[in-house]
Amino acid sequence: MGVHFSMFEYIAISGTLEDRYFEYVKALHEHFEYPSAIKNGCFVAPEGYGLASDYKPASENKYEYPNGSYWVKELETVRYRPFHGIMAANFTPMNKDGSINYK
Repeated sequence: MGVHFSMFEYIAISGTLEDRYFEYVKALHEHFEYPSAIKNGCFVAPEGYGLASDYKPASENKYEYPNGSYWVKELETVRYRPFHGIMAANFTPMNKDGSINYK
């Protein structure tokens, strides 16, 4: 997706590459069908259509929450009890016997 924003900025807004920077982070690229490519320090225009944010089916199956194989294994080892305090999106890890895991 960063490629598209970088290209849009160049074509529709600035019209220049001078003093233009866009962060490239290689993390998670192995999970995308069409990861970003860099050549001579610049993004390479994608050959396919769309936002280039399509996940590979194997990655999607593994990490889909909560039914992906990664999460099934993870949730078997730790139970989570919701905590609804001031920070509503918090949770407390619990052991299977109901005791709180403070590790």
